[in-house]
Amino acid sequence: MQKIFFDKKKLTIWEKTNILSGYYVVHYFSGQHRFSVSEEFINHTLNKEISYVKDIVIPHVDNIQPNFRKEIEEFIKKKKEHQRQFQTMAIIYCQYFSQTEMKISFFGLRHQIDIATKQIKLLINKHQMRTIRIALDPKQV
Repeated sequence: MQKIFFDKKKLTIWEKTNILSGYYVVHYFSGQHRFSVSEEFINHTLNKEISYVKDIVIPHVDNIQPNFRKEIEEFIKKKKEHQRQFQTMAIIYCQYFSQTEMKISFFGLRHQIDIATKQIKLLINKHQMRTIRIALDPKQV
């Protein structure tokens, strides 16, 4: 959030109340000077330019094909590098010890989130298990 508003030349300070949950507290100057930011500007930016996509699920992560695992790890690595470099998008992912699924979420600039969401969904669809039934005996259909 800090970087997004900094790029817009708006002085704001963002605090997160809890790392995994909670909410943001934003500090800003109001008034008529060079560093001032209006609440309307903050609301507009949050509502129109920032997006959050929660829990894209990759099921059965413990049993996926090695090349799929490699592609997922590479995808996450690239998004983490992007996150460190530009600081305008965050990728949040976790796989709990007792669960067999991985959950991936994105937060940041809407256009970056849209691209990342499409990319991960294409990756998942590319490796999705498909099943067809072939009946050798017409009576089995």
